[in-house]
Amino acid sequence: MKKDHDIYQIFKIACLYISTIIGAGFASGREILTYFTTYGLWGYVGIVFSAIIIGLIGAMILLCVKKFQSNDLDTLLLNVAGKIPGRILFALITIFLFFFYSIMIAGIAKLVTEKIDLNWALVSIVVALLTVIIVMLGVDKLAVICTFLAPLLAISISICAIFSLTIASEETFYLNTDIISKLYFLIPNNWIFSSIVYAGYNCLISTSVLSKALPMIKSRKIAIYGGILGGAGIGFLALIVNTSLYFNFTLINTKEMPLAYIVMGMGAIGGNLFPVLLIIAMLLASISALLGLTGAIEKITKINGKIISISAAILAVPLSLIGFSSLMDNIYPIFSYAGIFLALMLIMQIRKKCKKQTLMVK
Repeated sequence: MKKDHDIYQIFKIACLYISTIIGAGFASGREILTYFTTYGLWGYVGIVFSAIIIGLIGAMILLCVKKFQSNDLDTLLLNVAGKIPGRILFALITIFLFFFYSIMIAGIAKLVTEKIDLNWALVSIVVALLTVIIVMLGVDKLAVICTFLAPLLAISISICAIFSLTIASEETFYLNTDIISKLYFLIPNNWIFSSIVYAGYNCLISTSVLSKALPMIKSRKIAIYGGILGGAGIGFLALIVNTSLYFNFTLINTKEMPLAYIVMGMGAIGGNLFPVLLIIAMLLASISALLGLTGAIEKITKINGKIISISAAILAVPLSLIGFSSLMDNIYPIFSYAGIFLALMLIMQIRKKCKKQTLMVK
């Protein structure tokens, strides 16, 4: 009975982790195209490398949550990084969560306004309101929702990506230097750094949500397997999406939502079903971001969470009007460095614990 309960907790944490990362950029193919497909076959190696990093980071975050009995972002970061670095990381993650939340709203607004003749601002307001209502339910309810929807999204995205191979173009691939030069104005230009950057900013996004997962972490085993399973799930999905984009590269290399462009061109089913899947994925990611943002600010300021959620939603709507791809391409790489720094701090914490255990054995 306990074993079954542990497996369920591992699965629930993994689904929560995956749902946080599968947002507009991932599900639409935009992130995979930018960070992996652009590098050709090396992109596949990059995905595996990045998935390993994401899985290990997830496990380390969860282990630190259990070790320090942290149930909020601020406490976790102070214990992991120390007072001053922890405060800096806290500020960067909070800012990034707000931008990420705005990007998700922009992505949903873009999809809805393309399918239905509605005002972009109106759609953004409705989405923001919906996220505020769901966030008020709390992280436990979000985890339950993710446990149901994450597998559904994963299966649906995989099926759509696989079917999209049936319309693959004959001229499968060429290196798009425009995408690379646009993205890497701050970092070296190769697939290794691209993989690290991708894992870096996803570390920031996921830390805010996983820091609240203490009630689900009953043992170290659940923490380790939950993080690793989440990383494996992200890697598996990314490989499938990347294959679709690789074999349709000449069709989609300049598109804002490449996988969506392929699938929506496959007929009525693809054109109507896939936008719904994308909206669900973006909605889950936006809720996760707003939940993390609200909890972080509430802990520091003592302001009521409802007021924070509503204020963040009001501020995010005008920012979302800048556009989905413009926000994503410029915001993600900048904040990835903070994610890399956080990962290093997590590694140092795990090393400290290993050294203490070694000394105790001696």
